[in-house]
Amino acid sequence: MQTFKDAKGTDRSLSLTVGKSLRIGSDPELNIDFIDGDPAKIGSELMSKGALQVELIWHLLDDRGSITLVDGCENQREVFEDHLDGEAFSNAKRALISEVDNFIQSTRPESVPVFREAIELITSQFAESSQHAVSLLRSKEIQEEFSKTREAANSKIKEVISKGASKLLEDIGKGI
Repeated sequence: MQTFKDAKGTDRSLSLTVGKSLRIGSDPELNIDFIDGDPAKIGSELMSKGALQVELIWHLLDDRGSITLVDGCENQREVFEDHLDGEAFSNAKRALISEVDNFIQSTRPESVPVFREAIELITSQFAESSQHAVSLLRSKEIQEEFSKTREAANSKIKEVISKGASKLLEDIGKGI
């Protein structure tokens, strides 16, 4: 069982059991087979799909019944999701990955290295891709293209305003 704090400071627990695993595996929207599935695919999907992470966190949440409804919201899940700000979601994701890792370790230990390698690979690829994107955005070529685009947009705006003003003056001259 892994824990994290939501944005309201409430300790939340996640647990992946055989029963939950079977239900998640048979759910057509989730369709992740933690018992017999490819550990590389599990790791890859777990790391690359934020919406799936939220779904799994909700499904593995132990204390759903303790979520207090608030005015204007009668759905416990929505209340819970509203308590996942950036930091809480980051902590919940770490708890989720840790819980899945523990489950795989317990049920099929031979698959753990593959699962962990997939997690590490996806994490490093995301970091590398982000660095590459930042480098591209900072490149002289991209900056020049942004500048050209901004100048073209400003020129077009001036042209439209000028035509509109000319048309207005023409209409005033006609007495319209």
